Formats: sequence, structure tokens, C-alpha cells
Amino acid sequence: MTSIALLIEDLIEVDPFAEESMMSTTTGDTEFIIYRITKTAGVCGGEACIRGTRIAVWMLLESKDRGCTDEQFLDNYPHISREDLEAAWQYALQNEDELRQQIQNNRDA
Repeated sequence: MTSIALLIEDLIEVDPFAEESMMSTTTGDTEFIIYRITKTAGVCGGEACIRGTRIAVWMLLESKDRGCTDEQFLDNYPHISREDLEAAWQYALQNEDELRQQIQNNRDA
């Protein structure tokens, strides 16, 4: 079994309700992102969120587009870490089209 498969197996044991999604990457950071960014049915519409929160990656990206800094995110969300933000930014780089569509969907709602 690959290390990614083992990691996912461990994550499901910790959070059996999470539907982990495999995030494609060419940067070698797949395990880091999978651990920190999850998609869970019934939570925020199944959109990518920081693990254990309802903080959607698209919401962070939209706020960053409007000028919010990492320090402001960390001050406003003290329960997330710098590593969580790094995983969110890496996920955003790899899945920008998906996140831009989610931003647009929210604006249209």
C-alpha cells in the first residue's frame, strides 16, 4: 500500500464521516494537502475546507484576492495554523478553476 493510501486510511479512522478526495498534484505535496484540506459530504456543500472546520478554501481565496494577508487570516481564525493556510494556497494553485467557479456561484446566489 502506498504512503498516500496509508495516510488516507489513517484519516478515515480519525474522521470516519469524511469523504477524502484525492487532490492531483505535480509538486510532491499531495500528502500535505490531503491531510489538511478535506471535502466532506454535508459540510459546506462538499467543497474543499480546512480540515475540521467549515472554512472553505474558495472563501480564503476570495478574501486573499481582496487583500487579506496570512497574518489577518491567522488573527481572525486562531484555530487554524500557518500550515493549514499553506495547504489551502497549494490546493488553490492546483484547483483554481474549481475555486473560481465556487466564488462565482456564491456571488450569483
